[in-house]
Amino acid sequence: KMRSGWLDVLDDFLLVCAPCEGDQDCIDENACTENLCVAGVCQFPPVACATGAACNPDTGQCELLVCPSGITSYWPLDETSSGTYADYVDDNPAVCAGACPGPTAGLVGGGQQFARASQTGISVVADPSFDWGVGESFSIEYWMQGVPGTTCAGSGVDNNEVIVGRDDASGDLHWWTGCYNTSGHASFILRDTASTLTASLESTTSLADGAWHHVVAVRDASTNTLSLFVDGNLEDSTGATYTSG
Repeated sequence: KMRSGWLDVLDDFLLVCAPCEGDQDCIDENACTENLCVAGVCQFPPVACATGAACNPDTGQCELLVCPSGITSYWPLDETSSGTYADYVDDNPAVCAGACPGPTAGLVGGGQQFARASQTGISVVADPSFDWGVGESFSIEYWMQGVPGTTCAGSGVDNNEVIVGRDDASGDLHWWTGCYNTSGHASFILRDTASTLTASLESTTSLADGAWHHVVAVRDASTNTLSLFVDGNLEDSTGATYTSG
């Protein structure tokens, strides 16, 4: 199964353990789940937070989300029903593209469960805020948790998994970040509208190991550099001088 910030994996929405006599028998080590004994069975539903807030795993308390200055869009993907996914910063909601992902627990608050075999996906309508010029810098980041043996498994190009990406039907613009087939390593591919340069980065860390990973793809126009970070570590970078946006 797949879920996440922009994608990926977890078990079921409700975790079940051994029989219990009371809530005190259902204590786990996750501050962002409730410990309930229901009909003699332990259940651990996620802590419910209001829109615009998320559970802090260190305290177990719901806290308002504060976005950094300069952010263009932010999709928490914590909706509990499928269909539309709110952009907390700007008015760029995402909608289902193909089959809808399913709501599940995320690393912080809710998440969405995607599956390549089911062709689940979401799409955002084209917006000028995503039209980066040749002199503009940008970053794309997301949390994901892959499924060992499933995420990016296979040797063909179709086994790559795109977490965030764009293809421009009117030109050669093509970029995406996600994970490569076979290795499951994080990737960042960027080609400009003139197709004069296609740069490619690959991490050393696999995103298909069952753990949560934070991935950041960066284009620094001031230094003509592309960088790829996984869990706060710079894992690949390259010089890339583009002539068009």
